[in-house]
Amino acid sequence: MPREEIDGFLKSIPSRFTDPLTDIHPSSERELSAVLAAKHQLRQVRWDAVRLWSRDAPEPDECASSVIEVGDLVFCEYPLFANAGMEVDRWGAMAPDLIFLSTDMQRLTLVECKLDSHFTHADMPPDGQLSRYLEFLCHLPANKRNLLLICPDCNRDWYAKRLWAAAAKRKLSVNRRPSLTTFGVQS
Repeated sequence: MPREEIDGFLKSIPSRFTDPLTDIHPSSERELSAVLAAKHQLRQVRWDAVRLWSRDAPEPDECASSVIEVGDLVFCEYPLFANAGMEVDRWGAMAPDLIFLSTDMQRLTLVECKLDSHFTHADMPPDGQLSRYLEFLCHLPANKRNLLLICPDCNRDWYAKRLWAAAAKRKLSVNRRPSLTTFGVQS
């Protein structure tokens, strides 16, 4: 997507969705993640109004409040800790854009925000970034483990294809399917 389209998408985000320190609109994927985390901490995100797509659903079929709750803790760019050996090679160098964790540590949601960039660690299974996130989630003791991909609506199909391919290749012992949500106006 050309830079003009990315800028158009960022301008389509509601004016109240700005950095709480400077009141400046996000202008990059990283800034979008930071504002989302800050707004969550300030309890200014209505997760029940954010619709999620899951595989085979022609329309959004649930709300993000099913995987992220208002009181959850949020961490930005938190590294995925790994034991020495193969785990370090698979996910030790990765840091999801956001991690939401319930205060009882029973629900965890990894969030990857994508405006129009390829994944740092490849995009298709079995070695793609989303596959690695799913693998990491399967090794955690939390009861409810989730993966949420956030992207502009105009790129939903491209990112959804990679998300569903990762889920299909992984024999999921995760409690729910990965989900996708979009921001912005339809293309």
